[in-house]
Amino acid sequence: MSTSTEFLSPSSGYYARPLAGLAETTVHDDRREILRSLKGLAWITLLSLTVPVLAVVDAQLIGSAPSEASATEIAQELLLLISAGLFLSTAVRSIEMRPILLLASGFFATMLVRELDHFWDKVTHGFWVFPAVLVAALAIISAFQQQASVLSSWAKYARTRSYLQVSMGLLIILVLSRTFGSQVIWRPILGNGDVPLTKTVIQEGLELFGYLFVFWGATEIWRQPTTLSQTNCQ
Repeated sequence: MSTSTEFLSPSSGYYARPLAGLAETTVHDDRREILRSLKGLAWITLLSLTVPVLAVVDAQLIGSAPSEASATEIAQELLLLISAGLFLSTAVRSIEMRPILLLASGFFATMLVRELDHFWDKVTHGFWVFPAVLVAALAIISAFQQQASVLSSWAKYARTRSYLQVSMGLLIILVLSRTFGSQVIWRPILGNGDVPLTKTVIQEGLELFGYLFVFWGATEIWRQPTTLSQTNCQ
């Protein structure tokens, strides 16, 4: 009995090695998480620099505000296409979050259809509404046909970094670009200057900046294997 008690005594060092190993593991995990966050910050910082760079490219090549053929518009459309594809790819693999990810994919695909309105106008003016409604309807029907509910999948997605990043992107696209890129703000500042040009450049630049955040969030959720369910719901 005395031998057993001595063996289990904290002073014997039996507990010291496991506790030391646990501390080292925690420090290693903390460093890895910090490094991961810094890499993400550096990545989005570099991507953000493309906004002013593309504005300069458009000014040099086109000599006016961003148009349908501008580098800024093309970058917006590419980011929307990739983001919608990443959300759809993740939805295929994730059972628990599939409904909300299908809705996200459909939402950004609908926005892409809207951005390509100049292409649909070749059919007839305002024709983009029909493919946009079709894409949105397919996404909504698919989401509500899943085994997991939309609310439960939304709640799970809301706990991820991706949700915050995408929300920030939508805030920039739908609110900031529309308000800060308004002629009401720039007319008193510029006076007789080229207000429409300034308004368009700022608005399109902010939209591109917002799409970068959406792309960041789509990439984040796509890369996280912990969000993926490996078992089938019965």
